[in-house]
Amino acid sequence: MGTAVDAETVLTIASIYWFTNTGASSARLYHEERHTEHPTEPTTAPTGLASFAYDFRPVRKFAERDHSNIVSWSEFGRGGHWATHDAPDLLVADLRQLCRGLRTTEELKRNRSRWGDCRPTGRTSAPRDPVAETAIRQSLVGQGKAQAASWLEEAPASPTVRRRGCAP
Repeated sequence: MGTAVDAETVLTIASIYWFTNTGASSARLYHEERHTEHPTEPTTAPTGLASFAYDFRPVRKFAERDHSNIVSWSEFGRGGHWATHDAPDLLVADLRQLCRGLRTTEELKRNRSRWGDCRPTGRTSAPRDPVAETAIRQSLVGQGKAQAASWLEEAPASPTVRRRGCAP
């Protein structure tokens, strides 16, 4: 099914969650999913779906039932549930393709006028730990993942970023 993950990679992933204090926020989605009332009507926001070979394979009929505005549907022959680790090249290319398509749509223009420009206005939590980030960056570079290490520089300071004029 998938490839075995070596101990160094497991330690790196666990360290990222531990040093950045994001373990709880990554599990929050599962808690909220279980305790949230789900909409009875299909969503209308532009939606993209990337389906990887070794993960749950969605059924398009059901996806379209729940999301009326699927603007991108991609199926890949490799990768799994952890596509950022298994197939980052496919995931990044798919996200870029989705965003390029959204930038030109009238829907995006309409949403900008309704929600503002959605630029980050600052942190809503404590600043990052520079020592932990240096260790993570060195580990990623050591694994030949220099591009992933550079993304740390561009990432928001916190998973929760307050944005001016955006819908909650």
